[in-house]
Parts: sequence; structure tokens; C-alpha cells
Amino acid sequence: MKNSPERPLSRFMKRRWWPGILLIVLTLAAYAPVFEAQFVNYDDIEYVTGNVPVNSGLSVTNFIWAFSTFHASNWHPLTWLSHQMDCALFGADAAAHHGMNLLWHVAAGLMLFALMLRLTRRVALSFMVAGLFLLHPLNVESVAWIAERKNTLSTFFLFAAVLTWAGHIEKPSRMKHAAALALFALGLMAKQMLVTLPFLLLILDFWPLQRPGSAATGAKKASASAVWRRLVWEKRYFFLLSLLAGIAVLLAQAHGGAVQSLESVGPGARIGNAVHSIFSYIGKMVWPRDLAVMYPHPRNAFTSPVVLIALLALLAITQLLWRLRRKAPYGLAGWLWYVVALAPVIGIIQVGLQARADRYAYVPLVGLFIMLVFAGEKILSRLKAPPPAQFLTGLGILVILGGVTWRQARVWENSISLFDHAARVTRDNDLAHLNLGVALYEEGRAQEAMVHFEEAIRIRPQDDSGYNNLGYVLLNLDRLEEAAPLLRRALALDAANPAAHNNLGKVLFKQGRHAEALTHFESAVRLLPGFQEAENNRRETRRVLEMDESQE
Repeated sequence: MKNSPERPLSRFMKRRWWPGILLIVLTLAAYAPVFEAQFVNYDDIEYVTGNVPVNSGLSVTNFIWAFSTFHASNWHPLTWLSHQMDCALFGADAAAHHGMNLLWHVAAGLMLFALMLRLTRRVALSFMVAGLFLLHPLNVESVAWIAERKNTLSTFFLFAAVLTWAGHIEKPSRMKHAAALALFALGLMAKQMLVTLPFLLLILDFWPLQRPGSAATGAKKASASAVWRRLVWEKRYFFLLSLLAGIAVLLAQAHGGAVQSLESVGPGARIGNAVHSIFSYIGKMVWPRDLAVMYPHPRNAFTSPVVLIALLALLAITQLLWRLRRKAPYGLAGWLWYVVALAPVIGIIQVGLQARADRYAYVPLVGLFIMLVFAGEKILSRLKAPPPAQFLTGLGILVILGGVTWRQARVWENSISLFDHAARVTRDNDLAHLNLGVALYEEGRAQEAMVHFEEAIRIRPQDDSGYNNLGYVLLNLDRLEEAAPLLRRALALDAANPAAHNNLGKVLFKQGRHAEALTHFESAVRLLPGFQEAENNRRETRRVLEMDESQE
């Protein structure tokens, strides 16, 4: 009797390189708009275009700088080296820098596909998990933002480390163990958010590896606590690397002043925002609309009942998945992956002024994708949907998400489109108005820029940035009497603002008050060594004062 012909879908999925090629094609199509995008005026300047040790390319001096600097309130030498390499190869070609970000994103997605395939042996389901990671619009920020190279780069090494570790578990080897540690170290040198990796490995031990169950059913039954102690101990070097990286990032962020004080954002606001963010990311995953580069922190907007309800909901979900852990272990594993991976950026230690950020969900969302894909497969199987129908349903979802991603990628075309969108889809977003104002002014649209600076002042009257920017525009329009009080207000709010000192000095110089102007230029140079414009202004003011004295 002849064997029945193999179904086309089965043949397709058995050729594992075909799913990979399909993932690449779909991702490149979805992210096509990034090749026409420019650098933006939010972190791209600090990371690349205005960063001399980076944009001057690779050199011994720049290599040493990458490992020794806390620039941008971070310690991520591998990220700096990656940007230096791009600048050495492509100069200031924004399309090429975007292309490299996309390349790392694709590489991370393919690594995730290989990882899921090794852990589960389910080609179609692994394809869907990787496809959701590659094509979900919530991940656009990590790919379309050049300054977020640290996200795509570190995630590639995260998945590579876990894949290598999985190989070590299957067939123990000192070489594989060392390689997994080395890949983890590289990931940490790209971004320290990966400090949760040892805990993620323990989650994978539960499912899909099922290592505690395997140990408990052996010839000599071990207690659950003993098994888990052994599993934790075998990862001791991963925990050590996480500890060292955690110390490094805290030092870097404290050095850069990025960590907010308890007076600025109180404990209640932090807890409320953290719980709200957990559900907010889930909402954005299900319905990815109104995505923005900056979500303003609500400060003390959360009331105790709202926070309590959210906490109870969080506990209820966790308890439900715990009860279902035998029937649907992927549910608990995926949920724990999501919560644990999100923990470092949930806002308990508040860094920056944002409530949350799409880029923070880049790795955590993988846990939710696992939950959705494996639960979806169970549901479709119970409905007796044939495998081709299941696959086509999943592929249709990916194509739809790819279309939304393409539209969201267009938002990142330039600073004006990016921050105009953010200002429209969020409320009271002073940072969006500030950056939009700067972008408009650079395009010669001064009147429109002033409107946005005024709006930023209205939203956060205790922040010096809006006053300084509005004063700067008025200064350049020679409206000196209007500019002076705004710049003085900026300095009253932050006396250590070198740009405000320089701007006020220019106003005073134009008004003929040279001695007062010199004081502010000197303050600007003292506060920001290497501030060339302020240095030139100081030199010119001294020359004018010397001429005045000689004439007397």
C-alpha cells in the first residue's frame, strides 16, 4: 500500500528555513518606511549625531570611552561600539543606521524562532511567537528609533544566551555553559534590562523544559524545594552577572541624575503607575492604537481604590493561572515571563519622566505572545480546525499586524511627525510639545514653535525647559524685552542650566550690559565644559569689555 502524499503545509513547515524566510520578508515589508526616516531630536543627538566619540567612528580612544563612560545615564559599551561601527561604515546616513536597527530586530526574531523551536519542537507555534515579536506594532519604537539600538542588540544576545543554555541542558558541556554566560554578558553590555535572565531561565525550567517534574519522577524522588534549590544554584554565575550589571546601571543613572526622587514621584504614585502599566501594555498589545514615543507620568493621579482594584486583578490572574498550571503550563510560564521581564522598568525605581514606554515591552511581550499562541492552538484544535486553516489564520493575523506596523513606522519619519503624533494621542505631554517646538523652529517655523513652547509651560510651569526654549526663540527674533524675563525664570527654576545662562548672556550683550553678560557666559562654561558657543561668547564679551576700558 502506497503512503499518502505529504500535505503541502507539512512539507513547508518541515523545511524550517522557509518559515524563517517568510518572517524576514514580512518584517522587511512592514518596516519599509524606516529607510526613509531621519534622525530625531530625542536621544539620537545624544547617542549619535551630536556625540563626538560615536560619530567619529572606531578608534582606540573611542573604544576606551565606550567602556568607561556613563554618558546618557547608561553604561552600555557594546551599544556604543555598535553605533561607532555604523558611523565608521555609513557616516551620518540615517537610512543605513535604521537598516542596522532593523537587521538586529530581524536577527533577534529569528533567534527567538530557533529558541522556541528547540524548546517546544513545534514549528508552526514557534513561527507564530516569532512572527508576533517581529511584526507587532508595539515594537516599532525599538526598531524605528536609532537610539534604541540597545534594545534590539541586547535582545538578540538574550535569545542567543537562552538558546545556548538550552543546548547545555540537553547535553551538558562546559563550553556551552561558558558560551551562554558570555552571550549574557554581551547582552548586559548592550542594555542592563536583561538582569532578569536568570529568573527567566527558571521559568523555562518549569515550562517547557519541565525539569522539576522530570527530577521528581526519577528513581529517587526529590522534594520540590530541593529540586528548585539545585536549579537556582546551577545558575549562580548568571545571578552574579545580573548583580554586577544592576550595580553598574544604578551608578550610571544616579551619575546622570536620571533617577527621580521620592519627593518628585512618591511611593504611592510609583506603585499605582506600575500596576497600571502592567495592564496598559496588555491593552496596547490587544489594541495597538495611540502609540506614542512618550507617555507622561500621571504623578499622583492614581487613587487608592483604583490601585487596590488593579492589584487584586493582578493577583487574581496569577492565582487562576497557577490553578491551571497542570492543564495549561504555558499560561503561567508566559505570564511570569511577562511580569518578571517587565519588573526592572515598571517604575518602582523611577527613571526619567515617562509613565511607561513601548520599548520596555520589547522582551516582556514574548511571554504574552507564548500564552496567546499556545492557547489559540488549543482552542482551534477543539474546534477541529485543520492545521492549514490554523496556519492561515495565524498568517492572516501577522499580515494585519504588519500593516499596522507599517503605518506606525511612518510616524517616525522625522521629529515633526513623531512629536506631532505624540502630542495628539496623549494628554498634557509637555515633552512632546517641547521637542515638536524645537523641530518646527529648526524648519524656520518660529511662530508655530512658540505656540508649543507656551503649551509646554502651561503643562509644567515648574520646568525650566519651556521658558528657556521660548526665550531663545524670542532672543533670535530680537524681542529682547520679552526674552529676558523668560530666561531669568528658567534660571530661577534651574540655576545649573548652561543653555539658559548662555541665552540670557546673549540678551544682556545685545542690550549693551556686557559685564552682566560675561557673568552668565562664565557660568555656562563652568557648568558645561566644552560648551563652544558659550566659550566664544565669553571670549567676545571680554574683548568688548577690554575695548571699553581702553577707551575710558
